[in-house]
Amino acid sequence: MSVAYRKRQSLFTKAEHEWRVEEDTLVTYDPAGTETRVFWKDVIGVRLAYAPTRMKTWRYVFAVELKNGRKIEIDNGHFAGLADFKDRSNFYVPFVRAALERIRILAPDARVRIGSGALSYFLTLSFVAVAITALTIVLFVLPTPLDYLSYPSTVKLVIIIVFFPILIRWTVKARPRTISLDEIPRDALPKIEESGAR
Repeated sequence: MSVAYRKRQSLFTKAEHEWRVEEDTLVTYDPAGTETRVFWKDVIGVRLAYAPTRMKTWRYVFAVELKNGRKIEIDNGHFAGLADFKDRSNFYVPFVRAALERIRILAPDARVRIGSGALSYFLTLSFVAVAITALTIVLFVLPTPLDYLSYPSTVKLVIIIVFFPILIRWTVKARPRTISLDEIPRDALPKIEESGAR
């Protein structure tokens, strides 16, 4: 059994990293070809999170925590060029599923967390609430160029309403919770077309 996932991390890496799920180990090859092995039995925690960025609104993260305190974080975004990122979910999802299966067998007591860290989630949610409140105040209290349009209040209300689905989607997907390795929810990983996964 061997399932691999490759991606270029950033502008500063000239080649792709590769992670390979093997029976007993997670094998990593850095761009220089250096091999690192981590035993699945040493995994004490896993985090699966929807973690979008401005440039990667589809980004998901798979993080593994080891007994020695080391953490390995892998996402589904491939750096293709300056401000150009490709979604590699079709390769990422089978890799993560294979890794979770090995962890379930060899480290069954590993804690699995879904979503953001609690503090990060609270801080981000607070920031978003403040930002939407500020936007509402700016649009309805201060004069703006929108005031010269027909039905300015309606236009302003539509602008605010447009942000809510984005906020609700993030709030649901990123909420922190602990689950069992046997009950990974569908929204913990990006959706892919099964026929396209390799």
